[in-house]
Amino acid sequence: MAVADPDSAALLAQAGYQIAREEGLGAVSARTAAARAGATASAVNYHFGDRAGFLRRIQALVLEEAAQRRAALANGLARGPRWSGLADRMTLLVAE
Repeated sequence: MAVADPDSAALLAQAGYQIAREEGLGAVSARTAAARAGATASAVNYHFGDRAGFLRRIQALVLEEAAQRRAALANGLARGPRWSGLADRMTLLVAE
């Protein structure tokens, strides 16, 4: 029995994520992600089970990025006097 290559799964998920960011979620398919990742379309089903599993992994990547951005914003707001005013906080939020 073949062992799943976690790097291959990560490359496929990252490729799907980039396609979703650039072209929208509707453009994400096993073929487009696999072509971008240098894999075969069947690798998507192998690693994620089906398209729904693949999209759930892409969603997880989106949530991870959102958490990182939220943490960066919180760190920016906590820096001190520079970000103490409401206008400064709104500027920081809009800048992202």
